[in-house]
Amino acid sequence: MSAARAPKSEEMPLYELLITLDGAHVQIDRRVLVPGQATLADLHVVIQLAMGWQDCHLHAFTDRNGTTYGDSTMSELDFAEQSKFRVSEVLAEPGDEIEYEYDFGDSWHHRVELVQIRPDEGQGIRGLACIGGHGMCPPEDCGGIWSYAELCDSLADPRHRDHEEMVEWMGGIDEQPFDPSLFDPSAFDLEAANTAVRTLLGQSRPDS
Repeated sequence: MSAARAPKSEEMPLYELLITLDGAHVQIDRRVLVPGQATLADLHVVIQLAMGWQDCHLHAFTDRNGTTYGDSTMSELDFAEQSKFRVSEVLAEPGDEIEYEYDFGDSWHHRVELVQIRPDEGQGIRGLACIGGHGMCPPEDCGGIWSYAELCDSLADPRHRDHEEMVEWMGGIDEQPFDPSLFDPSAFDLEAANTAVRTLLGQSRPDS
């Protein structure tokens, strides 16, 4: 993460962020800690890992002023370059929000809210973590928030007209038999999400 490249002498307060998937029929959110020095490019990776997405589609951030941030090499999309803006620049005080959209086809909209700013206690980049959450991440390419609700309904009801088709489709994701009785949209594994987020620490350079 580029956030780790700040001088050791520079304070790096941790920003507690609540990431909420809008419109879901069950509560789906993640609570994460990221250094305020982190860029929006860093935050994109954190969201992907904490939520459980696979980072195989386009994404963009939009602030309250309508500025859109993303990968500016895609010139046709007219994005401000996300790697040039820090979390602390777009989320200044508790209650501030920025929108994160993932997959412009399925259009997964997330609200990213600054909950609180924690003072620097020597953790710096090492404080990066997922500290809470609810709900499983929807499967990639399932059609968006409303299609996901329909998918959950069909998997929960063996008499549903699409039940067998959706069971087969879910099995194709991991290429192994899928048991719909074990499918729980409200499930969340905090340990797994935190482990995924903290893998970024191995990519950091805290002393540079």
